[in-house]
Amino acid sequence: AKLAEVKARREAANAKKAAEEEATALIEEERKKAAEQAGAWANGSDSDSDDDKKKKKKKKDSKKSKSKDGGFDGPKLDKITIKKMKPAQLKEALKERGQDIQGNAKALTTRLLEFEAKR
Repeated sequence: AKLAEVKARREAANAKKAAEEEATALIEEERKKAAEQAGAWANGSDSDSDDDKKKKKKKKDSKKSKSKDGGFDGPKLDKITIKKMKPAQLKEALKERGQDIQGNAKALTTRLLEFEAKR
C-alpha cells in the first residue's frame, strides 16, 4: 500500500514538474514574440544582453519582495523554540533574518527574541 502511495506521489510530482516546464517554455515563446513585434530583435540588439537585464531586474525584484516586518517572510519562531536552539541554529536563524550574528548564546537568543517580537 505504501509503495503505491509513493509511486502516485512521484508521478504527481513529475507531472507537475513537466507542466511547469511546459508553461515556462510557453511564456518564453510569448516573450520572444512580443519582443519581435516591439522591434527589439529587429534593431540588432543582442538577445543575451536583454536576458541579462531581465535576470538582473528579477534579482532586484526578489530583494524588494521582502515583507515590511524587518525583511523576513519565513515562519515565525515562538519563544520556547528559540530558547531551545543551539548557538549555531541561532546564528543561522539570525542570518536568514538579516541580523547580527556576533555574541554568545544569550545575546543571540535575546536578539532573535526581540526581532520576532517586532514582527
